[in-house]
Amino acid sequence: MRLKEPVLRLVAQKFPVTLQLALMAIVVSLAVGVTAGILSAVKRNTWVDWLVNLVALWGLSTPNFWLGIMLIFFF
Repeated sequence: MRLKEPVLRLVAQKFPVTLQLALMAIVVSLAVGVTAGILSAVKRNTWVDWLVNLVALWGLSTPNFWLGIMLIFFF
């Protein structure tokens, strides 16, 4: 209403950037996740395995809104 343009046009303008951001997030998360999983499997029952599992569990347990704010402050 404020811009007096069709919503579809506004969404279509922002879609390529959103798609690029989403694809890069998937690539980074896959690279980190697969690397951590392989490292955890190779170093089974060592401190490396425990650390990888601890970081993974912390990442799953942390609310997204809080983690996002903390990452903004960090970076």
